[in-house]
Amino acid sequence: MRSLSILLLLISLLFTSAQFGVPNAKDTAAEATIDANGDVDAGENPYAEMATRLQSVAPIDIQDAVDLAAIIQAAQADPDTKELISKLKVEEGEALEALAKEVTAMEIVQGMKQSLDELKAIETLFADPERAVVEMEKEGLIEKKQVEFYKQNPEALADETRRGVYFGFVSMAVAGGYLE
Repeated sequence: MRSLSILLLLISLLFTSAQFGVPNAKDTAAEATIDANGDVDAGENPYAEMATRLQSVAPIDIQDAVDLAAIIQAAQADPDTKELISKLKVEEGEALEALAKEVTAMEIVQGMKQSLDELKAIETLFADPERAVVEMEKEGLIEKKQVEFYKQNPEALADETRRGVYFGFVSMAVAGGYLE
């Protein structure tokens, strides 16, 4: 799994020049009604099939499966992500094929969940952008030559960090056949 993380990190450095959008899951909430018998009808959950597929592959809880499914479906509709996937397949097709052969389906889903957890952590970390820069500098996560730039522009670091993690997510999803 360590070699997988290193491979994704190296690949992500090649493709961190664009911002990719994923709508907030709260914006995609389904409506629910209560019928005459008191039964709740939430309608068809647009993520149910994908969430079930993800849970059948890896031991993840239902909320994580729904969150992953929501990101996958949003990514499928996002033009920037579609462009990224096309570029990724052309420029890193062999690496993606190697990744798909090297890791199990369960590792792919777990890798996507790890990316999801990292995306959530980024939001917490960058709630105070200046402190985030200081903490990332302490951990050695910022190149020395870029420290001053990020101290002046902490949102640039937040954006770059999100793009890198999102790229890792997309790479795993493509290798696992969840995104095409």
